[in-house]
Order: sequence, then C-alpha cells, then structure tokens
Amino acid sequence: MSSSIRIVGVFLIATLILGAATWLYNAGGASERNLIERQNNEAGNASDRARSSFDECFDAGGVFDSSSGKCRRP
Repeated sequence: MSSSIRIVGVFLIATLILGAATWLYNAGGASERNLIERQNNEAGNASDRARSSFDECFDAGGVFDSSSGKCRRP
C-alpha cells in the first residue's frame, strides 16, 4: 500500500515539475515573440516612411539619390 502511494506521489511531483517547466518555456517564448513583432513593426514603419519620401520626390519632379537618401531636384 505504501509503495503505491509513493509511486503516485512521485508521479504528481514529476507532473508538477513538467507543468512548471512548460509554463516557463511558453512564457519566455511569448516575450521573445512580442519583441520580434515589435521590431518587425518598427522596420515596416521605417520602410513605409522611406518609400513615402521616395514617392514624394518623384511626384515633385526630382531624382532620388539612394546613396545619400535625399531627393535631388533638377
């Protein structure tokens, strides 16, 4: 009788440890995914701003100099 209680106890402790490890793993992954998503959004916004200035340059009749990142007007 006591050996079966001991087996159940070991099983419960192992299950709790495994559950805690899984929760910690997922919690850490979520924060990293949020960080990556935030960086991706910032890069997308920077790209949109650059494309907007590129289009505005052509619309104004200028030539965009990609080496300097500025619009040269003729």
